[in-house]
Amino acid sequence: MTTFHGGPADNVTLLLRRSPALLRVVSKPGRKGLEYDALDAPGDQPSMAETISVYRLRQERGSVHLCIRGGKGGTFRLADYEYVAEQPPEGALRSARLWNAWVAAQMATEPKEPTQ
Repeated sequence: MTTFHGGPADNVTLLLRRSPALLRVVSKPGRKGLEYDALDAPGDQPSMAETISVYRLRQERGSVHLCIRGGKGGTFRLADYEYVAEQPPEGALRSARLWNAWVAAQMATEPKEPTQ
């Protein structure tokens, strides 16, 4: 299970199959308040009705396999994400090409962890 810290999705937990370094989390009004999802699959795109926030992977703890009736089970990531204070422009959040370019730029400027 993936948990988000800070920002609009603070303390929200989702079942995600991937845990990329940077992740778009979407929300939209539902019957019981805001409904959240993450654009974790490569082909995922937001709808115009969704609000988008970006989160950075803070800790990856592995994965878990869940058996869920109806064929919805599988392997899900165990991870924690932190809200990114400086959000990208709206265009980069909604366009796959601009999103990928923004992520590449962020990864290029991120400090490298020392190897041991």
